[in-house]
Amino acid sequence: AAACFIFYLWFEIDIVTRSPIVLGDTYRFFTKSLLVILNVVIILNACSNFLTMVFSCRKILDFFLKAARFEKEISIPTCKCCSQRHFLLSDLSTAMMFVVYFAGYMMALFYQEQKVDVGDVLNVQEIVDRVCCIFAAVLFFVYDSANILTLRHSADVLERYVTFLKQQLEEYAGDNCLQCEVAAKKVQATRIQLTTVLELKNHINGIWQKSIVVSSIGILLVTCISLYTVITQAMKSTEIWIAIGYSAFASYEFFRLANVSQSLSSAVENIKNLCRRTLTLDRTVAFNIQ
Repeated sequence: AAACFIFYLWFEIDIVTRSPIVLGDTYRFFTKSLLVILNVVIILNACSNFLTMVFSCRKILDFFLKAARFEKEISIPTCKCCSQRHFLLSDLSTAMMFVVYFAGYMMALFYQEQKVDVGDVLNVQEIVDRVCCIFAAVLFFVYDSANILTLRHSADVLERYVTFLKQQLEEYAGDNCLQCEVAAKKVQATRIQLTTVLELKNHINGIWQKSIVVSSIGILLVTCISLYTVITQAMKSTEIWIAIGYSAFASYEFFRLANVSQSLSSAVENIKNLCRRTLTLDRTVAFNIQ
């Protein structure tokens, strides 16, 4: 893992230092500075995600172990076929957008890696460069999207936990024939289980919160630079389309993350409302608030 990350850093730094900045040319100096800032932002985002994975690997493992124990505790039904189909369908749009952007990203890298053509046949150096481009592109998407993908899928799983708890509690809601003691015990058990879900949410958020802040700032800077270069045409068309594609892809991923997070919050609020409608004995205002 460390060797792959070092290779990725070397590749990105090589791209940054490939075109020297001439201090005497004011216009080109500002343009080149924007390009350097663009690549530095991407490198810092990748470094942030990689360091989070390295130094928080134990916390990530604890999160998965706690989630596995919770699934056994509530006896949530699992089906690998259904789960894989669910995640495949939910990520279909993301996969299509990823394929399109990855293809464009690869074409742009190949264009940047082109040397002076000696003939129609590729030499060994050009073949090695293109293989390195493909490998670096794969590493780029792994390191750049690690935080968003982890948080989005974790939030999706936690939402399914809450939905399952809500389905179990619906059997007790609005049943006037049910004894209040039985309903109260079920509500209390659901509240405890819901607390565990919220602890899992806080656990995974605590791991990636700094990385998400870095990614948010990075996307904002990349978007601003992209808009500036489109308006002024200060960069080559290839570089502009790379920046625009990255900004669009990263923004879409953040939108998906926000959407899943909102769905989780709505699911928690729904189960709280269901607990309030369940008949219990000697209900107080404090009980409803909790």
